[in-house]
Amino acid sequence: MHLKSDAQHWGSLAKFFHWTIVLLILVQGTVGLIMVGLPKKPSIIPIYTLHKSVGLTILALAVLRLTWRLFDQHPEYPPAMPRWQVFGARAAHASLYALIFLVPLSGWWYDSVSALRPLYWFGLFEVPHPWAPDPSLKDFAVSVHEFLFWTLIVIAAGHAAMALVHQFVDRDGLLARMLPGRRTLNRAPLLRSIPMRSSVLLLSALLLPLAAQARDWQTDAAQSTLTFKGTYQNEGFAGKFKKFDAAISYDEADLSKAKFDVHVDVVSVDTASAERDDSLKGEDFFNGKKFPQAHFVTTAFAKAADGTVTAQGTLTIRDQTKPVALKVKFAAPSSSGSGDKATLDIDTTLKRLDFGLGVGKDWTDIGADVPVHGHLVLSGK
Repeated sequence: MHLKSDAQHWGSLAKFFHWTIVLLILVQGTVGLIMVGLPKKPSIIPIYTLHKSVGLTILALAVLRLTWRLFDQHPEYPPAMPRWQVFGARAAHASLYALIFLVPLSGWWYDSVSALRPLYWFGLFEVPHPWAPDPSLKDFAVSVHEFLFWTLIVIAAGHAAMALVHQFVDRDGLLARMLPGRRTLNRAPLLRSIPMRSSVLLLSALLLPLAAQARDWQTDAAQSTLTFKGTYQNEGFAGKFKKFDAAISYDEADLSKAKFDVHVDVVSVDTASAERDDSLKGEDFFNGKKFPQAHFVTTAFAKAADGTVTAQGTLTIRDQTKPVALKVKFAAPSSSGSGDKATLDIDTTLKRLDFGLGVGKDWTDIGADVPVHGHLVLSGK
């Protein structure tokens, strides 16, 4: 085992940095995807702490890896490797190095501007926030972090797919020299000549399952509505929320990647009665001053034999988070000159007491069940 690299092989230290970072990114991505669907409760704080700690560890290892690379020899590419592949490999390596730095840095930035709590590395010591708190940047920062993460995954998947092509199709040993032990290069190719079109098709086939995602939709706030029905002394009344924001990713062909993430401004409630609206915004109901927003996020989708779709998720109102199931009706988009359009209708019935709304004998005249209907007008992104 050699510490440093040579013209034919990567050294043991370079291999250690490579595979440790790969493993941590897989752990980090898995933890991140799991935790975004969990109810926002104090019990999930250790999971967020783990996610942040692993991210900082990846950043530190990336610094060490790049520093070592400046002093370590780089193995040569196989002589028969086409120039376009050499260029692509170098571009992919440069992009991966940049993203391995940018993804944890963007997470650190998000944590700083959010100022949710002190940042500790595995609970051992506090890590300072380099950026000042700025709640106005919170949503933008998390979007940047997620975008960079998925970019890293796509490029890394392409990098891995091409390494497999070299190993099992070209059989030039390009992947083997990064594996433990010493292996020689320039073995006889399994296929001596592969047209570029075949290589592209093979790479596309390997990447297709990884790149497939549900389609993102933009909500038209002016045409979309979120309404509910209530009763008081057995007389019905209707209400709506004037302000809400819905992030929709949906494709009925693959519900495993669908997601709804909805924030509702509860103080925008309107029931055509100022007195009733004031009561709903007050401490006995939404307590809008302390809890200005309700939040719903999906955890899973299921399609029944009759074609109906149900979305399972969690709804947080006030300080209560409960599981909620929505009936979903998605109208297939029709192509038009202004882009793809679609509609999404959701229905559910909430039990207000589950969320601490109108608890006590003063509100027994209010109905316990509250039907909710959402009608979203969507534009394809």
